[in-house]
Amino acid sequence: MNLNELSSRLNRISGKMEVAKKSIRDHRQERNRLSIRLKRVEEAVVVIQEVTAITHESIRVELETLITLAVQSIYGVQLKCVVEFQSKRNRTEVEIELEEDGVKRDVMEACGGGVVDIVALALRLTIWALSKPTPRPVLILDEPFRAVSHGLRSKVNALLSLLSKRLKMQFIIITHDPELSEEADRVLSVNAGKVEVIR
Repeated sequence: MNLNELSSRLNRISGKMEVAKKSIRDHRQERNRLSIRLKRVEEAVVVIQEVTAITHESIRVELETLITLAVQSIYGVQLKCVVEFQSKRNRTEVEIELEEDGVKRDVMEACGGGVVDIVALALRLTIWALSKPTPRPVLILDEPFRAVSHGLRSKVNALLSLLSKRLKMQFIIITHDPELSEEADRVLSVNAGKVEVIR
């Protein structure tokens, strides 16, 4: 190998080395940029987790308060609502249980349909109360308390009256049950397409 060939080879190697150095510099800059971005994402995750915890607590308090009030006013026993948020399958799920004398029962599995109807009303009202902007204070209920025993319907009326005053909300109830209309401010009857004002 002569001197010109060695010089040419050295120039090629030197060129490759410069390309490699530039590539290393570019990779380091990209790594630094990604490192900064990762740090920002990690900070954002912490903020999101904090906001989620605050939101869960707000929802928990609203649910427990409203469900406890509703169930106790109808059934008169010392049932207390307990709400727990759990992470399952990368999703947040909420468990709603009723506790009496330290024993917790799942609303859907261990309580009667009447309790489920009352809890469902409380859930609707909580969603309404937490919505931003707050929707109009009107809630339409279609046959809402089918499973509540007839002997407790007067307590349901009292609860609706209390909630209407406390939340400044109007309830429009569609029902075949005359007991549910006893406390209503206004009653309309619809029969064969004709509307009649009862009061």
